[in-house]
Amino acid sequence: MAESPSRELERLVKDLLQDQEMSMRRLAAATGIDVAAISKMLSGKQRVNPEYLQRIAECLKVNPIVLFEAAGFQLERNMSAVEPNLTAICAGLFKDLGWNIQCTRLDIERELQKCEGYANTEEGQLLIVEKFVEKREQLNDSGVFSGVLDEMYAAFLISGISDIERQILGGALLYFIVATDAIPDYLFPVGYMDDAIALDISYKKWKEYQRRLSS
Repeated sequence: MAESPSRELERLVKDLLQDQEMSMRRLAAATGIDVAAISKMLSGKQRVNPEYLQRIAECLKVNPIVLFEAAGFQLERNMSAVEPNLTAICAGLFKDLGWNIQCTRLDIERELQKCEGYANTEEGQLLIVEKFVEKREQLNDSGVFSGVLDEMYAAFLISGISDIERQILGGALLYFIVATDAIPDYLFPVGYMDDAIALDISYKKWKEYQRRLSS
């Protein structure tokens, strides 16, 4: 007989804690989550908080998908070629809440188009240079898409890139900076979910453009 999601999650986290010789209190201190909140969530007495799972996964150095699946989320593993972790989690949450991820992607694509237009202006480019680092630091190097963000920002700063590349990259960076949330924050405790989708869209668009140039 299969374990219930709460039991499976509790067992998994306790096994990981034991493997790393870490107490629940140390986990709470490292993640910034109250120890009682972690215990209630793991025992099924409190609804699973996706943000907490993300923090716990990072602290225990385990793929977040492992914890999300143990918690009962049905994840789409092939959502993204860029950041399979966060976008898979996002897809699972959409499925659980009955939201249509394709409709939301269309909303994000429309916002990205606006951001790309702004990225073509001197004002928009200056905003990226002035604000990106400050906003990026809010991730504390813990966001699973932080590497993609850094790669796109570094490419944006290269003087020799084409106007089209700068527009694509700048649009994604402005979306991240301006915090145009297509997904309401009160529904998704995990911050930056719509940013992950926006990055996914823009990164693929950028790489496809580079492939066309090289072919």
